[in-house]
Amino acid sequence: MNTETEHTTVEILDSSEDEQESGYQSYQTEHTTVEILDSSEDEQESGYQSVLEAATIICSSDDSDPEEDDRLLVGQDSDKVVERFKLTIYREDLRRLAPGCWLNDNIINFYLCMIVERSQALGRPSVYAMSTFFTEKLLDGGGHAAVRRWTRHVDIFAYDLILVPVNQHLHWTLAVIDMAGQAITYYDSKAGENYKLLSALERYLCEEFEDKHGQPLDTSCWTKEHDAMTPQQSNNDDCGVYLCLLAKHLTSQPRPRFRNTNVEEYRKIMMLEIYEKCLRG
Repeated sequence: MNTETEHTTVEILDSSEDEQESGYQSYQTEHTTVEILDSSEDEQESGYQSVLEAATIICSSDDSDPEEDDRLLVGQDSDKVVERFKLTIYREDLRRLAPGCWLNDNIINFYLCMIVERSQALGRPSVYAMSTFFTEKLLDGGGHAAVRRWTRHVDIFAYDLILVPVNQHLHWTLAVIDMAGQAITYYDSKAGENYKLLSALERYLCEEFEDKHGQPLDTSCWTKEHDAMTPQQSNNDDCGVYLCLLAKHLTSQPRPRFRNTNVEEYRKIMMLEIYEKCLRG
C-alpha cells in the first residue's frame, strides 16, 4: 500500500505477521542535550503547523488542554489516538514518547510520514520514506527480491531524498539516499559504521533502477559515507528520537539553524505534533 500526494509518496507496508511481530524498539532518555530545529521562516509564514488536518482522531474531550501534555498518556493502552497514513497510533504508542520509554516502529513510521507530507505541503524537495521493516528484509538474505513489491507502484528515482530508517541490535539509525547529490549517507547517534548497509542500498538502487527503467544504473560517481557530524547521544536511550530529529532536519529546505535543548522537550514536541488535532478539538 502507499499514500500518494502530488509530489510525495509514502510507502506503507501490507500487514504481515513478521512486520507486526518484529518487536523493533529503540532507546529512551535521561537528560541528553541535543541540537533541535528552530522553525523555518517558510513554515511560520505558511501557517503550516502539522499534517494532521485531514486525520481521523479518536479521543476524549478530557484530553483537550495542551498545557497538560502528561494527560495524553492517561488511558488504556488500546485507546486509539490518531488514524492517518493507513496507520493507527494507540495510547500505548504515544507513551513511547514519554521520558524513559523506547520509540517503536509505529511511532517512527508515523512521524516519517508526517515529515514527508510536511515537505510536500511546504514545497520542499520531494521525499519518500521507507518503512522501518525495509532494511530487515533487504539485509536478511532476500535482497531486492524481498522488497521489490513494496515499491511496485512507485518510482523512487522521481524523488529527491529517500529516508531509510534502520533498526539493528535494538538501535535506531538513519540512512538517506540523495538522488540529486548521488550520495548514500549513514547517520548514527552512537558514531557507528555500517558498510554492509551502504553496499546493500547501492545494490538495491541498481536492481530497482533496472527493474523500473530497463537499463543499468551507473553508480560509479556515487558516494557512500558515514556522517561524522551527526549529533551524538550520551546515553543508550534516545536513538529513535535522534532518527526523527535528523529526518526532520535533513528534509528541511533551507535547513534551519540548530539550537540546544533537552531531548525530553523534543519528545513532548513530537507527542503534541502527533496529537495536535485532538488537542485543538
